[in-house]
Amino acid sequence: AHQRGLVQHLSRPLTTQIEVGGRIFRFTATPIIDEQQKRIGTVVEWQDRTAEVATEIEIENLVANARSGNLDSRIPLENKDGFFLLSPATLKRPWGSYSPVPRKYHKDTKSPRGKGEEKQGGVAR
Repeated sequence: AHQRGLVQHLSRPLTTQIEVGGRIFRFTATPIIDEQQKRIGTVVEWQDRTAEVATEIEIENLVANARSGNLDSRIPLENKDGFFLLSPATLKRPWGSYSPVPRKYHKDTKSPRGKGEEKQGGVAR
């Protein structure tokens, strides 16, 4: 009912996040305006962000633990796919498993002098 009241009086797009039945949704409502600037309808979109928000919280906790010196924290990979699987899988590696890229594999070919100045980078082992 509250959302219906918001939607009926919209003059510009509205985006908010709400929880319904244990799921987290991004709710977006955009008024449709005709040539005479009269509001003739509304487009409403509900995007389920439950998995995304859960992963955001897991990453926030991982970073907070790392900042406090706990480098043993990991993000569980169960029930994840796509981006949500890739990000935690990357972060799951032990923090000490990163090393500089060997110089012979990482050169800056766009250097102003055109000499391929070497740069340091990091890559997971």
